[in-house]
Amino acid sequence: MNYYNQPIKHSIFISYVHEDYQQVNGFIGMRNFDNDFDFVNKKLDYEIQGKDESIANQIRENYIKKSVVTVVMIGKDTHNSEWVEKEVKMTLRQKHGLLAILLKDMQPHTSDGKYYLPTTLNDAVNHKYAKFIAWNPDDFKSEIHAAFERSQNYSDYYENS
Repeated sequence: MNYYNQPIKHSIFISYVHEDYQQVNGFIGMRNFDNDFDFVNKKLDYEIQGKDESIANQIRENYIKKSVVTVVMIGKDTHNSEWVEKEVKMTLRQKHGLLAILLKDMQPHTSDGKYYLPTTLNDAVNHKYAKFIAWNPDDFKSEIHAAFERSQNYSDYYENS
């Protein structure tokens, strides 16, 4: 709670691959009916110019640093994205919450029902710093709060990411 006895808003950075933009845009659209969250990111490929390292620094300074939780939207090719991997590492360096959400209607990558995650995200899930869930609007609020709480309890995790 803040000074006016109102719940504290959690700022959220959304990490995803460009091919999933339409589905992610629908997810981000939920901010129209939920006042508990601020989404701090925009479509980054138009806003950020420069060499790789300067782009990474701009993302960190302008978007991830302003958030307290990063939500990685898991689609078919998310596990192959160099940028999603960098954003997960930046999130961990900031000691922010981390949550992976499976995009709606996403099919498993393997015949035994498994999904591939970016390497660093997969490691964070295995160490219980992050959580990987299916999209469920009814659980979103509690999962964001839980991701924030995990970041407070595991503040030393991945300091060298």
